[in-house]
Amino acid sequence: LTVVGNQGNCTYDYNSDSANVFFKQAENANFGFQVTNLPTTADRVYNFVFIVNPGSGGGYPNSLTVNGSTVPIRWPNATAPTPTTGGNEDIYTVMIARRGTDNGNTSVGWFAFGFASLNHN
Repeated sequence: LTVVGNQGNCTYDYNSDSANVFFKQAENANFGFQVTNLPTTADRVYNFVFIVNPGSGGGYPNSLTVNGSTVPIRWPNATAPTPTTGGNEDIYTVMIARRGTDNGNTSVGWFAFGFASLNHN
């Protein structure tokens, strides 16, 4: 578990960081997530969890950068979550997948999927 202050982006270096769960206290705004040194081996999935104890405004991971490239986070129904406000925890999972070429039928690329479980008290 990595405790991260409020109002800031989260960073993760695959080569040196071991915890892939982040706790953000009194978060009042959306935040970015930057991942560096993530292996580019095809057909791999990496999961990251954000436990957010929101302040008055709430916030969720709304942007993602993997090894310097922007990767859109795909939320269910193409709808970003609406964060809880006022203290009940929200839990967000971001799954980053590295797709292979499928024997040359597709191009290699990063994909990110977001999942939210809101208003835990």
